[in-house]
Amino acid sequence: MPDPVTLTARLHEHIEPLDRGERYEDPLDTALRAADLGEVTGGGSQLGALGEIEFADIEIRVLSVDDALPMIVRSLEDAGAPVGSQIISNAGTVREFGQQQSVAVYLDGVSLPDEVYAELEEYGVRHDDAEMRNVTYRQSDGRFCLIDFEFATILPDVEKSADGSLS
Repeated sequence: MPDPVTLTARLHEHIEPLDRGERYEDPLDTALRAADLGEVTGGGSQLGALGEIEFADIEIRVLSVDDALPMIVRSLEDAGAPVGSQIISNAGTVREFGQQQSVAVYLDGVSLPDEVYAELEEYGVRHDDAEMRNVTYRQSDGRFCLIDFEFATILPDVEKSADGSLS
């Protein structure tokens, strides 16, 4: 029996480690093990100079590259792997793959315009969790939106007028 081969699936996607595991690593590991083709042995993220994720790697140990490669590619593409993703071995790129496009918007969560947060306070809510993960971009009207109100504070001084609007 030949020695196992270690491959790296490089995904040019800005995905957080826990999300990477749930979306890519766990399903791939399950599929490889079920077919007795190999296993996922780890993963990591390459950070850029500003701390943003440039790409994510998944380390895979397989018994046969030829046998496992179609399953690896299919599993990762089914999970949404972006165009330009690669399977890499010690000898270099084995295969490029991916069908989805990936777009990243960088927000630092603290230098957003004050009006993003102030607008909420007009409605009696203070967000209280100004982190990048809690900001999304709504393409339909070009606005940044806050999500995840787990730590929000309901402000006591906001009252509804007779017509139901807030004052």
